[in-house]
Amino acid sequence: MRANALDAHLFDENFVRQDWFYIIFYGGFRVVVPSSQLDQAIDIRDRFRNGAFDLPAEDCDIPQCPNCGERSGEPDPSPRRTLFLIYILFFMISGFLLASEYAIGFYVVLWMGVHTVMLIPPLFRYLIIGRYRCRTCQATWRETPDKPFCVQQREAERALMDSIP
Repeated sequence: MRANALDAHLFDENFVRQDWFYIIFYGGFRVVVPSSQLDQAIDIRDRFRNGAFDLPAEDCDIPQCPNCGERSGEPDPSPRRTLFLIYILFFMISGFLLASEYAIGFYVVLWMGVHTVMLIPPLFRYLIIGRYRCRTCQATWRETPDKPFCVQQREAERALMDSIP
């Protein structure tokens, strides 16, 4: 709205900073404008909701589907579900072994727990990062980043330093 020369402000900005759970109660941030600019603000809001300000898919980081070629990739939720199922099974097995009469059950649960804790970060990364699903054809795929994050971060810092006179 400010880009369209309206005097817009966030009304609840500081309230939410103090207790951010209230943003759910408030229904999000409220943008206020002077009453003389209300009609223009409503028009801008309606155009935003109708998609007039959407960027083309080529300008966004929306992955292209290898199956149909559409730029309609979104994060795939099924690996998260798989991970959740693995944790449920792990705790069911752990509970069963701890409830058993054999002392070996405790050592097996301890062994499984230590190895599970060691596997959590790479498991998260493998199952969740870079998994996409196409909205159009429902195809799923995995993309790996071109460069590691640390290399991308160094390049971004270098480019930022080069742009400062």
